[in-house]
Amino acid sequence: MWLLRGAARSCGPILVLFAVALIFSHITLLRLLLPFRFIIAECLVVGGLASAAAWYFARRSAVGGFMRSILLLSAVGGLIFGILQYRAESLAYHQTVISFDNQDAHLVGTLYIPNGHGPHAGIVIVHGAGRFPRCIYHMWADHFVRTGYAVLLYDKRGVGGSSGHYEGENNVSTANVELLASDASAALRTLTASPEVRTDAVGFWGVSQAGWIIPRAAVLNGHAAFMMIVSGPTTTTGEQMEYARITGEHDPGTGITPQEAERLMSERPSSGFDPVPDLETLNAPGLWLQGDHDWRVPAIKSVRILDRLIKESNRPYAYHIFPGAGHAIFLPRRKGERLIPELAPGYWQAMDDWLAHQTNHK
Repeated sequence: MWLLRGAARSCGPILVLFAVALIFSHITLLRLLLPFRFIIAECLVVGGLASAAAWYFARRSAVGGFMRSILLLSAVGGLIFGILQYRAESLAYHQTVISFDNQDAHLVGTLYIPNGHGPHAGIVIVHGAGRFPRCIYHMWADHFVRTGYAVLLYDKRGVGGSSGHYEGENNVSTANVELLASDASAALRTLTASPEVRTDAVGFWGVSQAGWIIPRAAVLNGHAAFMMIVSGPTTTTGEQMEYARITGEHDPGTGITPQEAERLMSERPSSGFDPVPDLETLNAPGLWLQGDHDWRVPAIKSVRILDRLIKESNRPYAYHIFPGAGHAIFLPRRKGERLIPELAPGYWQAMDDWLAHQTNHK
């Protein structure tokens, strides 16, 4: 009993933590890091029950009436908001773990299907560089499926539940780009085969390294309806690596400008895998989102290449530049401004509007 009473007296910090969880339940950082937002709902329910227990035992302790009222409100509020959050998460869509094989690898993914009448347009999410499991990209899958699209999000080879070798040392080699593009093409075939998916409206979404992988995968597959690429280079792999070396992969706004970094980069000959030959032959519509303060990808030169492809080769491409945005279109966090990463205003709207036009989605 004394232990429970002690817990009741120390419940103030716990209540603060639950309040923070409630406030941040829809904030970018938690949506990015947590596999499912209903984890927050579960925390709120548990917090509500804990607060109810603390309120019950606090009646016989020295805790004042004001604190007991706070405990009671926290218990009721936690339970109500937790249930509502869980219900909203559960009714929007359903998820199924699926797998497919490609080039000696068994790839595991999650298929997100909207709850509602289908078939639906589909999106395959293609990873950027890095050894990240698929849950890291849940925020984007969650957004698209809630907008009405079927989504396939899979672990890249050698990561998470997928077998195969994860290439770390030569991650941007032509051989590795070809292999990852082959995996993405196989993922597109898998999603297209789902009876709940429109076979004529399945395409790719990807970030960073996907700028090389997606066009190659679209060529290999031959049936991609669209490409959406966030902070993806249209330069060669060698040019991107030189740019990142010059900037130190830190925000050029704090020192060297993107223009200066790209000028220095251009003094070296281009090398490595080049996505332009694929982009010159593809007829699938493409959208590139770039931040003009990207310290990893030469966004300005990438846009110039797109401009040339649009004007000279009449390719069905478009791009959107977000002023002040860095890699992945996150705004840079400067001291004293914000505690968590924040996407540039208009980010989701730019993708949603373009995608709806390409897929006739209402």
